[in-house]
Amino acid sequence: MRGVLAKIYAYKALDDLILIYPLYAVMFVDHGVSPSQLALLFAVWSAVGLALEVPSGVLADHLPRKHLLAAGQLIRAAGYACWLLFPSVWGYLAGFVLWGVKGALQSGAFEALVYDELDRRGASHAYAKVIGRARAAGIIAILVAMLAAVGVHKLGGYQLLMVLSIAVVIVAAVVAITLPSAPRVQSTGEVDYAAHLKQALRETLRTPAILRPMLVVVTLWTLGGSLDEFWGIYGEEAGLSRDAIPVYYAATYATSAVAAALAYRLSGVRTAALYGVVILAGGVLMAAAHLMSPAGMLLLAAFAGLVKLIDINFETRMQHAIPTERRATIASLAGFLWTLGSIGLYLAFGQIAERWSYAAAFMTFGVVMALSGAAFLFSRAFRRI
Repeated sequence: MRGVLAKIYAYKALDDLILIYPLYAVMFVDHGVSPSQLALLFAVWSAVGLALEVPSGVLADHLPRKHLLAAGQLIRAAGYACWLLFPSVWGYLAGFVLWGVKGALQSGAFEALVYDELDRRGASHAYAKVIGRARAAGIIAILVAMLAAVGVHKLGGYQLLMVLSIAVVIVAAVVAITLPSAPRVQSTGEVDYAAHLKQALRETLRTPAILRPMLVVVTLWTLGGSLDEFWGIYGEEAGLSRDAIPVYYAATYATSAVAAALAYRLSGVRTAALYGVVILAGGVLMAAAHLMSPAGMLLLAAFAGLVKLIDINFETRMQHAIPTERRATIASLAGFLWTLGSIGLYLAFGQIAERWSYAAAFMTFGVVMALSGAAFLFSRAFRRI
């Protein structure tokens, strides 16, 4: 069991050990990308995932999930190569299209692989702990990458950051092949795509134990997970130097890592209390937007940690309710909704930032986060999750 967990944690760490992370949005801006173009790039990235999210989930319920993970990493490496070789809006667009394919192939597949492997070993009850630690490993890897990015950027600029990022992604593909393959309930030919998808949709819509936590998770992923693409821009607007941005950015991932590792300890906490944390997170983001300063970056770190504490708990409740034979497909439905929400967020964020300011955009979504938490808290149906 320890060997399997080591491979899972290693894969997730390599998946996130990308040195260009803290500076890629800044790199785009340095190459002439405007706020609305930046938002459009993020939206296209999400749109590709939207188109492929559910089909990839169905594939992951029929094909070896580790092969899909490995293929996705190689496709992402090609996308980063586009950024390196063609540093323009069109090169960045091509890279995001390929990265979107990778995201769709991994979404749902990794979580399903972990859950079903634990279930095969009679340890499904440990899913929250294992997935939390896996994500903590990924966040720690991001933290390491961000701190390393300072020295690497000084040494070789954006080009060296990109080359090393591509190398790590290729290693992640190799590690993916070593992951276990839990027995699949169905072979590819037993149920066709349309029938399988129809069953998954029907089961999701008719099962409140799946649908309700899924909607909460999607909200948290959209407002928490999608906004972090703009943290680097926040640092630039706050007046930080290129070398300081990764350090402050790293603080957000440090708190996220700790929160992810400890999230399972809140598994017995009442749902209403978790919604209170959502409201608090919204307030923290609003405070950061008001400051728009280096101190505000520390508030973003607190925001990231709060979101991570609660999204893992709601995701665990959703996973416990999903039947194994459709786990990746239903998980991909959550990814589909998240991607749809992210497209709306990116486009709205870009328009608000272009018309008013980045501070106004951050403030807007802090308000949305707080109101979402309040809506869930005062809904009798969602308090029963």
